[in-house]
Amino acid sequence: MTGERHASPPAVAFNVGAEAARVLRATGQALVDCAQRLQDADLAGIDQQHGFARAIELMHCSLEHGGKVIVTGVGKSGKIGEKIVATLLSLGALALFLHPTEALHGDLGMVQPHDTVLAISYSGRTTEVLQLLPFIHQRGAQVVGLGGDATSPLAQRAAAWVDARVEQEATPDIPAPTTSTTLALTVGDALALCLMRKRDCTTEVFASNHPGGALGQMLRHSTQSWPTMVDTTTYWQRQENAALTPSWNEQAKVRANQTVRSANKDLAAAPRSPDIHYRRVKPQQDYMRNGNRQSFDSGAQFNAPSGTPPYNQSAQI
Repeated sequence: MTGERHASPPAVAFNVGAEAARVLRATGQALVDCAQRLQDADLAGIDQQHGFARAIELMHCSLEHGGKVIVTGVGKSGKIGEKIVATLLSLGALALFLHPTEALHGDLGMVQPHDTVLAISYSGRTTEVLQLLPFIHQRGAQVVGLGGDATSPLAQRAAAWVDARVEQEATPDIPAPTTSTTLALTVGDALALCLMRKRDCTTEVFASNHPGGALGQMLRHSTQSWPTMVDTTTYWQRQENAALTPSWNEQAKVRANQTVRSANKDLAAAPRSPDIHYRRVKPQQDYMRNGNRQSFDSGAQFNAPSGTPPYNQSAQI
């Protein structure tokens, strides 16, 4: 019936704190399990042939030969890929994000023979990603897959497969990408950091790529050279800083008085003529209309006899 109100379903009673703790524990356990699998594969020598270490080798080879790391994925995997690209860039590695759909409509031009493409798909069966693979291989670039199914088409067609499998998502009855995306993000961080270790990335490199924010301010004290940055503080920040430091006017007054004392000292030491009347001069204040700046004309003056041009030694601050 028109205008009839629909009753909202009753709220489900549950302990918020306990549920949040369960989600965090489930996610943490997925990270621990993945780390153990990675360590076991490394000890067994499997990782060197097709796994994590092979992925690092391919990306390192691309960067050493003037290529780049291209990350691709759709949906939540695409968002994770964008963050991995940001991390690689901050560590000094040339990296780009390539959306699979946009790639098939012109952006494929960014893929070059010496590049390595990191394709993220938890199922390994994402249609948009699989459609892109033949064109990547045609250009001579290498493909590294990252996902949760080592038997998937993506894993079979990739030169290296990075395992990011989880037993289940954070909430089994709602299979939204949660634990799997967190693990993919963490594995991406591990790839970026291991790659930079292999390339001997230093604190100075990271600082030069991250000059802004609180992190950039902290890094300034740990680096030897730091370029001058443009002042981007807001009006209110400048007002707050002005309250903590002497104002421009106060500093100008000090400089002007120093100039006056120096001029009067020079006048006192100069040879005097009995026909000339000397007088000491105080600073003259000249306020501008906007009130933001104060200039001072100061100097030593004397009154010459009639018909003699007046002598005026002044300084502008």
